[in-house]
Amino acid sequence: VFAAPSKLETIGMKAFSNCSSLVEIDLHLPHLDLIKEKAFYGCRSLVTVRLPNSITHIPQGAFFGCEALQQFRVGEVLSSIGQCAFHGCGQLQRLVVPATCSAIYPDAVPSTCAIIRTRAVLHGQAATSEEVEEHENNMLVN
Repeated sequence: VFAAPSKLETIGMKAFSNCSSLVEIDLHLPHLDLIKEKAFYGCRSLVTVRLPNSITHIPQGAFFGCEALQQFRVGEVLSSIGQCAFHGCGQLQRLVVPATCSAIYPDAVPSTCAIIRTRAVLHGQAATSEEVEEHENNMLVN
């Protein structure tokens, strides 16, 4: 697990490229608002990624070749996913994005991955995609 400094604003181009020991990354940081191209390219062991609400774009090749990636959480302001952002992520079966995510390249995710756009309502109230996913996971466990 990578523990980022709380004042981190940008994950640079190829910052974690080919980091084979990275399994989980939680980037719920108050100032993080930019992830650059190929930031996690080739992180073959990466299974779980959590991004903060401040991320509006997942750039080209950001998670290209992350073969083990299964869980990916994005914030409510995500508006676009770049070319080949999740290419080679064969374990990623679904990607829940906010309904406001209007620009997704056709080859952004593997053909086996379902893109679910949600304007979620949970228990009669608006819910974030994280809350919906947590609710769905609890339903599977119970």
